[in-house]
Amino acid sequence: MRRPTVNRRRSPACLVALLALLAPSAGVRADEAVPAPAAEAGRAAAAGARVARISFAGVTKLPEAKLLELLQTRPGESFDPEILEQDLRRIEAYYHQNGFPLAYVAAGAGMDRDGVITIPVEEGRIEKLTVSGARRTRRSVILREVGLRPGDVYDTRALTADRQRLYRLGFFNRVAFEPKPGSEPGKAVLNVDVSERQTGAFSGMMGYASTSGFVGYFELSDTNFLGTGQTVYLNWQRGLYTTMDYLSGGGATSRIEARSGFDLGYYTPWLLHRRLSAGL
Repeated sequence: MRRPTVNRRRSPACLVALLALLAPSAGVRADEAVPAPAAEAGRAAAAGARVARISFAGVTKLPEAKLLELLQTRPGESFDPEILEQDLRRIEAYYHQNGFPLAYVAAGAGMDRDGVITIPVEEGRIEKLTVSGARRTRRSVILREVGLRPGDVYDTRALTADRQRLYRLGFFNRVAFEPKPGSEPGKAVLNVDVSERQTGAFSGMMGYASTSGFVGYFELSDTNFLGTGQTVYLNWQRGLYTTMDYLSGGGATSRIEARSGFDLGYYTPWLLHRRLSAGL
């Protein structure tokens, strides 16, 4: 007996259109989802065929019980390809509404000779990560703040947390996640596009005293030293201090003298490739 299926072919142009809707932000609205084509195949299913069971393949991010609640197709009822097609659209819409805009139902959804409907889902995975716009900050410094890795499901909720971490570094004026088409449908190249801000600071003041010469201070700091994400600061100062000398017979004398000193500091938020901070 021929297995009745619904037509779920996705053209590359359809996926490109979806990705175009996502850039430059990582969010997507439910009404922006690209609709699936209407069912054409599977109308030759045997009359009166009953659905015995419904199962999913490839579902890892959403509870299958919730997906089953979305279906109008029910075990024990007659198989209807048109109703199943509507069910598949609802599954895709639910994925998109919950932060998985690249997810879609793959080709091959249908019922076998035993009455089992299998719904294969491609949740949309990251093929690789790229970085653009970073002229000073090292690529590794940016990507270590991104929790998603190649092979992970594209999740806009996780990217929201990643964007907040990158902003908290204080290195960037703008952070945007830009998904681009991967080597095949259901895969995306995730580009992290940033606009850097000034992280170095310098301040100083100088004066002159006839009794002790030049006095003042200089302070130099950078919270993204050489693009490594590490903080380095140097402070030098020379000032006038009053020294009291107490006499053994009572009384005291004072004298003014110049003293110099400097401080050197270092801080890193990552130690030994782990999120462990250390400083001096």
